[in-house]
Amino acid sequence: MRVYEKSVIKVNASTENGKVVLDIEGPLSTVASPVIKRINKIFQEEKPIQADEDNIIFSTWSPPIPSTAFNRL
Repeated sequence: MRVYEKSVIKVNASTENGKVVLDIEGPLSTVASPVIKRINKIFQEEKPIQADEDNIIFSTWSPPIPSTAFNRL
């Protein structure tokens, strides 16, 4: 699912083996790749509270993805 979209970068989230995985696309994806890799490494240590086709609730400290609150982060 698309969780962030601007003209220069798009971030998608999915779950693999019960873990959240982010991937990116767009002109700035090469620049953002190290950050996304670091985030994915952190996510491999965590399991989302809930994940379905429409949203991911990663934890109680993070708003549901996608949501208006998440977009403000």
